[in-house]
Amino acid sequence: KHVADRAEWLRNRDREVATAEPAHGDLRIILDGLRSGENVGSVLRTAETAGVGAVYCCGTTPTPPNPAVLRAAMGAADFVNVAREPSTLDAVLALQGDGVTVWACETTARSEDLLAAAEPPPKPLALVFGHEEFGVHVDVLAAADAIVAIPTFGKKNSLNVANACAIAVFDVVRRWRA
Repeated sequence: KHVADRAEWLRNRDREVATAEPAHGDLRIILDGLRSGENVGSVLRTAETAGVGAVYCCGTTPTPPNPAVLRAAMGAADFVNVAREPSTLDAVLALQGDGVTVWACETTARSEDLLAAAEPPPKPLALVFGHEEFGVHVDVLAAADAIVAIPTFGKKNSLNVANACAIAVFDVVRRWRA
């Protein structure tokens, strides 16, 4: 028997599968041309654990059933609404047309500090995360309602996209729940 099975304090079992709507369905994630299936899988796992309403995989972003996506998602891909969109810009404009505020998560001279905002983020909200090397496309940045960034304090100016997504998503959820 594995030691984790004997530890009453350790919660390492998934909750029973429920058919309820996602806890934070007003939050969406848009992936703009990611190249790594592992990053996408990690984002799907973050989306599931945060109760995100949908993940839009745009451009060349891999989607399930890509083996790298499924391996990193650790079963979460089965419980996340994943939409395949050929164009990130078209997805952003469509969501905005439906009344969704869109924030691009990117390090630019115009970026606002995501973690410093005092007010809860608007609902509904979509967060855009860009390509691992090139970031969010400039046309998408221009169309976004705001550009936000996670502050960094070392020499590098950005985080891995999957890590940045987890921080941003759970910061939004934390502020909505406050």
